[in-house]
This record gives sequence, structure tokens and C-alpha cells, in this order.
Amino acid sequence: MMKVIPFPWLHVNRNKGHLKPSYPSGYSSIGLVFSSETLIPSRMPITPVTIQVPLVTDAHGVVRVSGTRVTLDSIVGAFRSGATAEEIAQQFPTLALADIYEVIAYYLRHTAGVDAYLAGRQTEAESLRGEMESRFDPRGLRARLLARRTAPAI
Repeated sequence: MMKVIPFPWLHVNRNKGHLKPSYPSGYSSIGLVFSSETLIPSRMPITPVTIQVPLVTDAHGVVRVSGTRVTLDSIVGAFRSGATAEEIAQQFPTLALADIYEVIAYYLRHTAGVDAYLAGRQTEAESLRGEMESRFDPRGLRARLLARRTAPAI
């Protein structure tokens, strides 16, 4: 049988038939603790906390998640592609889920700065690719590799 527990600041709105909370001072909906026997209001102190975003810049100027080799580019790219934090955690098992949420929150708060950084990284990547292609001509590479494979061993 269900036990009815009186809760003085929760009353039924007779017109609409639903519960409407009215909290005493010092309490909020967060401050409710449910136990198996009773409903007890508790005071939950809300203390402002400064969270350190787990990002570091390495010697080459690449921003990575602290303690890993995962780049900011990878996290933001996955997030932009529609991946949730949980899906990103599956893609990068070295990352803690909380760190992923913090990096995404940082990106959302500093979108312009992060986008400028990512655009710079993209420019660097294109420049490096052009340099590599000028040194090593990729045209005919597949044919050369196949020719080596079929050539008799010396």
C-alpha cells in the first residue's frame, strides 16, 4: 500500500489538477532528497567552481586534450559532424567523458577563437601537403608501387 507523506509546500492546483510547488526560503527543487520512507528537504550549498579546461598547447603549437595525443581539431570536428560526447568518448577511449564535455563547452563559449585556430591549422595542413607533393610527385605513385610488387626480387 502506498504511504501518503504530507509535504506542506507542495499543493494541488484544483483548477488544473496538477501539483504546483511553492518552496520555503532556502530551498529549491534541487534541494529535495528522496528516501524510501520520506521526502526530506535538504540544503545543497551551491558553490561557484572554476573548472580548468583540459587543453594544452604542445611544442609545435597544436592544442591537445591534457595527458593525451587527441587534438582539439578531432573533438571539434566530431562534434560539428553531429557526434555526441558519448560517441566521441567511444571514438577516443583515452578521453574521460567529463573532459569531452568541458572541451565542447569551451568550444561553444569561444567559437570564434577556436574557429580561427582551426582555420589556421587547415591552412598549415594545406601548405604542408603542397610542400610534400612538390617533393614527392604523387602522380603515377600507384603504378610505381604496383610495378615494384610485380618486379622479380633481387
